[in-house]
Amino acid sequence: MNSISQYATQLVEKLQQLEKRVEDHDLFNLGYIIPQIYLLENHWLEHDFDGSEHDFFGDLEDLLEHSMNQDSLGKDDRNKVLFYLNSVR
Repeated sequence: MNSISQYATQLVEKLQQLEKRVEDHDLFNLGYIIPQIYLLENHWLEHDFDGSEHDFFGDLEDLLEHSMNQDSLGKDDRNKVLFYLNSVR
């Protein structure tokens, strides 16, 4: 497993730990992030990107912003998604 795959796995594991502690209404926001991590990890691996964890996290933020715009997520959900994302940084 390469370092980006390890980092992606660590992010997912941290989010899954958070899922056990948050209120039910926040599960959506955590669940919104996890598939995006897998999509980005696969994209990086398919295109043989070589970058740091910082680069991956920046790309993840960009991907989430794009997805939230595409899905027309409301302000509260956007803020929670970004809050939970940054809490596992």
